[in-house]
Amino acid sequence: MNSVNLIIKAKLATGFIESVDKKLSKNVLLDLADRLEKSTEQLIAANELDFEKFPVNEFNLERLLLTKERIANIAKNLRKVANIDSPINEVIEEKKLDNGLNMKKIRIPLGVVGVVFEANPEVTFEAFALCFKSGNTLILKGDDKAEFSNQAVISLIHKSLIVNGISPDIVQFIPPDKEALNDLIYASGFVDLIISRCSKEQMNYIMNNSKVPVIEHKTGVVHVYFDKYGELKIGKKVLLNSKTRRVTLSNTAECLIIHQDRLKDLPNLVIPLCDRAVELEADDEAYAVLKNTYPKELISKARKNSFGKEFLDYKIAIKTVKNFDEALQHIISYSSNICESIVSSNEQSINVFFNKVDAAVVCANTSTALSCATEFGMGMEVGISAQKLHARGPISIKELTTYKWLVKSEGAIMK
Repeated sequence: MNSVNLIIKAKLATGFIESVDKKLSKNVLLDLADRLEKSTEQLIAANELDFEKFPVNEFNLERLLLTKERIANIAKNLRKVANIDSPINEVIEEKKLDNGLNMKKIRIPLGVVGVVFEANPEVTFEAFALCFKSGNTLILKGDDKAEFSNQAVISLIHKSLIVNGISPDIVQFIPPDKEALNDLIYASGFVDLIISRCSKEQMNYIMNNSKVPVIEHKTGVVHVYFDKYGELKIGKKVLLNSKTRRVTLSNTAECLIIHQDRLKDLPNLVIPLCDRAVELEADDEAYAVLKNTYPKELISKARKNSFGKEFLDYKIAIKTVKNFDEALQHIISYSSNICESIVSSNEQSINVFFNKVDAAVVCANTSTALSCATEFGMGMEVGISAQKLHARGPISIKELTTYKWLVKSEGAIMK
């Protein structure tokens, strides 16, 4: 079946998902978690078929790989989402006006959500769980890198739906080609929202051509600023975790900013990175301090494009600043506005950082790796948005809803 027909099926299936009550939605996700754990070996076998098709590099390995540990973690998070109360029909606001209007603003599903992603089969689980819990039908557009993995995942999802008496039409997986992508982004009236979680080139194409509203899962240029008043012990932990937790995620630190008064502490600050073979691209001041203490094969002088770059690798740029304002200016110039963190024991510095830094998540003495839905108690996420309209930060269940007003009166009219 071609992608246009699959998109139409998803639109028609909105009627099926409206009939799913909260208890049944919980049962489906718990069933899927159990089914996932029992199918671990089959999923890993499908995943291995994907690796046979493409050369293995660090990027593919990080995003595409399914292991027993990752599958167990996905199952754990599915159970978390299952136990989160559905927000549908939640009363956001209620008021009675002098003109006789009794008003309620309630939360409702968006309708049909399309998710465009590459390589990562975890997204298939995340997108389904969150869209299902928020009452949306789902259209997935993956790529051929994870073809076998995604087919195995979709099969598990459909089995859990069918066993629980729910139409599998509420989840559609369209072909990985560009023609299918065009069908999706031109499907105004059939698709209510697209979440773009793909390469910069494809993301730009979607943003420039889509007739459907798009939330952009932005590339991550994230900074950790070690302030004049930063505590070294905290800084070492925050920097190491921010950089190396999972290097291909968009909340990974790509630049360390350090106050010039703390350059003497820089060797100790970055030494944990050495154990993970993290390459440093250091500006002149930082390079002069590190050239005799950090392994020569892992350090080089920063180039013009070292800053504002998403490495997606075990690499990080280092920028030395004269003062707090210069650190803020560097962040303003290069941040992708997803997450920024300051390491400081000075409350005034922290408060100014919170007020001045324009990012979806702003942290103090906290790893940027924690800026995700699972750590925020939201269960799972289908992306992280730096936009200011509709959703900002981790995109989870409530971010996949909108609202409507319910208005009652005793014959009120406009005077």
